[in-house]
Amino acid sequence: MDRTNEFNKRDIEENKGISCFAYFGFMFIMPLWAASDSPYAQFHAKQGKILAINELLMCVLIFLAHILVPLMPSLFRMLRTLLCLMLFLSMLFYVIYGVTNTMRGKAKELPLIGTIKSIR
Repeated sequence: MDRTNEFNKRDIEENKGISCFAYFGFMFIMPLWAASDSPYAQFHAKQGKILAINELLMCVLIFLAHILVPLMPSLFRMLRTLLCLMLFLSMLFYVIYGVTNTMRGKAKELPLIGTIKSIR
């Protein structure tokens, strides 16, 4: 959902750069603290926090798959590899999507996961 109209154009222009950091893992903390008075930066920091939590969960899932699957037949190993590749590509998509929107001055929620209410 596009929420760009909810933000001041000056705020968007001044905080595009710092807001980009929100989508690189746990660097969402940078706009959260450095631009705490900017609603635009805070929006992207919250989206980045949701993405970072999802990335952490995906890493745990991949780690568990690497531990458990070697005990199973080779078909499961192939499925594990495909699953890991799909997870990696989906997280890469979210990073590119978020950074692109930030640099264009857009405030769009991330598809599927952007509407998740994050822990404060």
